Amino acid sequence: MITGADNGSCVAEDSLTAGSFGDRENSGERSDTILLVRVDPSANRVAMLSFPRDLWVELAGSGNMQRINAAYERDNPQRLADTI
Repeated sequence: MITGADNGSCVAEDSLTAGSFGDRENSGERSDTILLVRVDPSANRVAMLSFPRDLWVELAGSGNMQRINAAYERDNPQRLADTI
């Protein structure tokens, strides 16, 4: 699984373009990119499946419907995996 966070943590503070990303400190963490990748070296094949970040699903362990990107937690990747 490959995820990308929309919290701006990958933007260097001293970057010339850092200001264009705005202040993301209090916006929480959600994944704006969710990909499942399967690599089969014996068949020399790769398959990818992308999940839209606004896909409504039941969040694992909660019983609540929410956008799939709400299942993303930096310190608990299993929550998103269980949701998928």
